[in-house]
Amino acid sequence: MWHEFKILLHHNDPITYILIVLSLLAFIFILERSFILTLIYNINAKTFMSNLLNIVTAADYDRAMIFCKKTSKHGIPNIMEKAILAYVSDPSSFKGKLEEGALDFIPKVEVRIRLIATLANTLLMIGLAGTAIGIWEIFHEGNLLEGTLKQEIVNGGLSRSLTSTIFALITTAIILFFHTLLKSSAIKIVDAVESSVVKITNLLAPTIAPAVPVMAASQTSAAEQEEDSEDDEDEDSDDTDTGTEDVGNVEDLVEDSSTDEETYDIKDEEEII
Repeated sequence: MWHEFKILLHHNDPITYILIVLSLLAFIFILERSFILTLIYNINAKTFMSNLLNIVTAADYDRAMIFCKKTSKHGIPNIMEKAILAYVSDPSSFKGKLEEGALDFIPKVEVRIRLIATLANTLLMIGLAGTAIGIWEIFHEGNLLEGTLKQEIVNGGLSRSLTSTIFALITTAIILFFHTLLKSSAIKIVDAVESSVVKITNLLAPTIAPAVPVMAASQTSAAEQEEDSEDDEDEDSDDTDTGTEDVGNVEDLVEDSSTDEETYDIKDEEEII
């Protein structure tokens, strides 16, 4: 295969040069992303957040920011440092600053990873196209020749044309393998960022009471006051009714006693007569 590949380079085959350029770009991106994700953005997020939360719980914010700077100037420590600084200056802006830092950082993790997969697929398609073009040229030239010379040209042309597809298949397989590793590393870092954001938010985000329950509580208290006032009015009306009844009973007693006295006086007068 490599002998035919050298022949293609010697004949300045454009498909071969395109395959080489795309392969070099893909491997350059792989090396760059591997360096960034492995050595710069990748930290032990669980240990870092555990130590940071202990420091923040003690309200030692200056020490927390120094701890973030010493750990790394990129990634999760940088996000936490900016968020704590915002919390110290203005607690109400803490949550927004934290989300802004996370949203700015996540695209940096995933940048050029999709491009690597795109280059691999393009490389494979161009390799297949190179083979198809080579086979077409073989049959086109073979129609002009006869005998053993035709057979030699056809055999040599087929081997050279298949070289593009073989090279593209091998290179694409290697590129996609590293792409899978890089993608898994990026997902791990993004998950660590999201987890860290949730932990620091639960610790430092100011709690704001919702407005709807307060309004509902005020409405229920007003309703209770109205019910109490209605109960008081009912009790007063009952008292007035009982008062009138008592007055009526007293009047009846007075009338009864007066009539009894009159009867007694009449009887006494008859006896005297």
